[in-house]
Amino acid sequence: MLEETRKNHSAVLKLAIIGSPVQHSLSPLLHFNASQSLGIALNFDKLEFKDPIKAITVMRKEKYTGFSVTMPLKASILNHVTSMDPLTRQVKATNTLIHKDQQILAFNTDVFGVVQALKEKLPRLKNRTVIVFGAGGAARAAIVGLLKEQATVFLSNRTSSKGYSLAQEYEIEFISPQSIN
Repeated sequence: MLEETRKNHSAVLKLAIIGSPVQHSLSPLLHFNASQSLGIALNFDKLEFKDPIKAITVMRKEKYTGFSVTMPLKASILNHVTSMDPLTRQVKATNTLIHKDQQILAFNTDVFGVVQALKEKLPRLKNRTVIVFGAGGAARAAIVGLLKEQATVFLSNRTSSKGYSLAQEYEIEFISPQSIN
């Protein structure tokens, strides 16, 4: 898609970050600056949604090229996409939607982002012990990425029932936040 956009300089990508809340998000500024350095024209909006069906409806009706997805939609919106890549299916959460040829495609780039960020400080993650704090979509991505790197992963979350459930799903150990001092 990037090459198609570069070839057609008159094309303007219509993008948005979706979720709630999003007004604080720096995504539009970051994406705009990156697009300028690549010679790509884009509009990047902030759209408040808690309902995934409304978000998908707006994407189609307003002809958005793509959405960056944040809480609380990272998992729930997957029930309304046309397809998802295997990594997104494993994480069970998305952070990127592409609208192409009437299809809504879901991807997860958080896994790569988490692993790359950690590897900048710890080049070898294999056999390292890591605690993931949280039980949302980004935590899911971190767990999948760390397990792929063969790290030993523990999970903690302020809502113990949600954290414990996620830990069981990925067969890792849950640590109660009260036990962390």
